[in-house]
Amino acid sequence: MFFADIGLDVVAIDLSDAAIRMLQKLERGNPHFICGDFINESVHQSKSYDYAYSRFTIHAINSKQEQLLLRSMYRALKPGGKFFIEVRGIHDPLYGKGQQQERNAFFYNNHYRRFIVMDELVAALRKIGFRVEYAQERTGFAPYGNDDPPVIRIVAIRQEG
Repeated sequence: MFFADIGLDVVAIDLSDAAIRMLQKLERGNPHFICGDFINESVHQSKSYDYAYSRFTIHAINSKQEQLLLRSMYRALKPGGKFFIEVRGIHDPLYGKGQQQERNAFFYNNHYRRFIVMDELVAALRKIGFRVEYAQERTGFAPYGNDDPPVIRIVAIRQEG
């Protein structure tokens, strides 16, 4: 809603039909709400986005899904388009809590989290063809109440071509 309120044309994607129906009742016209799998490239039109924003979604999917998502975003962004990422990393205080699911991934408190290694995500973005403009991990990016875990923030640019 923030991005739509500042004048950007927004496409918001969620897998929850109930959540999308609730949001569509707002009858705003912008953002445009789509019920679908944000990982699946068929949801994203080729070279259709100036910007893509992934806030706390990449750590909620497994590593294979991450690779699909990164390729989908590269395809969906216009040349010069920016991919903004915020994600939990291995320095998060919740890292290691719960039942391990895969490398750096745990099921804890009824929630799956895969904690990201920043350098590995940067390398994966570069391998696909992104130029990484900014990558930092620190506190202060996503404080919530009394909680202020270190968060990874990345800005990647789709190269021309």
